[in-house]
Amino acid sequence: MTTEEVLDLEGLVEGAGGDEALAGRLLARFQQDLPARLEQLRTALATEDAEAAHRCAHSLKGSLATIRAHQAHEAAQRLDEAARQGALAAARRELPALEAAAGRLGAAIEERLADSA
Repeated sequence: MTTEEVLDLEGLVEGAGGDEALAGRLLARFQQDLPARLEQLRTALATEDAEAAHRCAHSLKGSLATIRAHQAHEAAQRLDEAARQGALAAARRELPALEAAAGRLGAAIEERLADSA
């Protein structure tokens, strides 16, 4: 899978007003925050806290949309919808897809940040 399939860099830079440095900072910040955000989501699901799972997934979904990570965004959207409905078993079933997409995204971000260094 290519970086372009995981992360729409062109769209991200365009959304950042054409500022490639800002786009890079957004990606770096997202990369830094992602592990903690996924852990919060895992904890919410493990403790059967549908509201917290919904908040975590919803926030993550918005951030993924901002950085133009379409695959991960779609996975977060499915998990968010399930959590919002209180369907925690369904939300837990969506978690591996989100984690896999986040892993591919992390690799794409690392590649982008290395290229711009």
